[in-house]
Amino acid sequence: MEGSSTSGADVSDYTRLIVEEVSYNEQELIKYCLNSDNKIGKKETATITTFIKQIVKRVHDLALKLNLTHGAYVEANKSRDKICDSLEANTLTILDLLSKNETNHQGNKSYAQTLKSKAVKKTLHSDNSVVVYPTDKTTTKNPEVIKQEMKAVFNPVAEGVKITAVRNLGEKGLLIRAAGKEDLNAIMANKTLKSIGLTVSRPMKRLPRLALFGVPSEITEDEIRESLIKLNNMEEREIMDQMKIGFKFGRKGGLTMNLTIEVSPELRNKLLNLKKVYLGWSCCRIEDFVRISRCYRCCGFNHVQKSCKAPTPTCAHCAGSHDTSTCEKKHPPTCTNCKKFHLAHDHAASDLNCPSYINALQGLINRTEYGN
Repeated sequence: MEGSSTSGADVSDYTRLIVEEVSYNEQELIKYCLNSDNKIGKKETATITTFIKQIVKRVHDLALKLNLTHGAYVEANKSRDKICDSLEANTLTILDLLSKNETNHQGNKSYAQTLKSKAVKKTLHSDNSVVVYPTDKTTTKNPEVIKQEMKAVFNPVAEGVKITAVRNLGEKGLLIRAAGKEDLNAIMANKTLKSIGLTVSRPMKRLPRLALFGVPSEITEDEIRESLIKLNNMEEREIMDQMKIGFKFGRKGGLTMNLTIEVSPELRNKLLNLKKVYLGWSCCRIEDFVRISRCYRCCGFNHVQKSCKAPTPTCAHCAGSHDTSTCEKKHPPTCTNCKKFHLAHDHAASDLNCPSYINALQGLINRTEYGN
């Protein structure tokens, strides 16, 4: 019996050989049983039994072979998933290295490079948005029903309110973006919306994240907090109450690692002003952490391959329905995200200057509470 590393071609040949042997034994058994000269005695029974045992044995051999091949296939898929996870984890480090490399070159920065610079630019555009949800949390109303109910009682023309965008939020809400603060306040102050069972509020913003680079791999979370307090003149209350240690990223198994922390807007400002922090025996660079996850399977944002729900893969090069690694097209690239949003799409979905990628970064920054 051969090992589990058998190729698909080997399995195909092996299967064909066994089918031929089984068919031969079947024909011989039929001929033997139909021969009127053969009387079924002990000798004949033994002969028939031998044929049957040979057939059963070869079928068992085939089943074992296919089982081993299936096991090899499962292991290969596991290895592929591990590689994809590793690629996703290291994308953050690659982006950081690219960003540092770009800042070493003279010339004008691209918009994407500006977004990835060490200090977050908070003036991309005003976030004059509100979210609208049913007051009754048990309702089955979907976003389209909510939209129709709003249109029945709220007329932007009559109210003098300029609206730039309306989009669905999940299965039970709407996000409405107004042109300015006055338009936003007019929507918030409208009592009719409340009377029909709708709650209008500002979107909840996420806390800022910072990245610490070159953190000693063996350091504990308690030692990080202690170092920030005692070596960097941070107040104990701030570190204990306003900081949450996040996830590691970058190369695994080394002497150092990169680490994210979630902080309050005030603590963010204090730590960024230091530009570097002392942790145990190390001095670590600290920067804003503004990164968008891009799925290697569907090229969508804000999720990774492991949690992708797309029914089919999408190529990052040509936007076709196949894995990027198997793309054979040589013509100019097509970005699936920009094509979907009717933007210039003559670039790969992985391009750092991709308009859809930049818009995703903008959205992340606008959803983050940076304070004054």
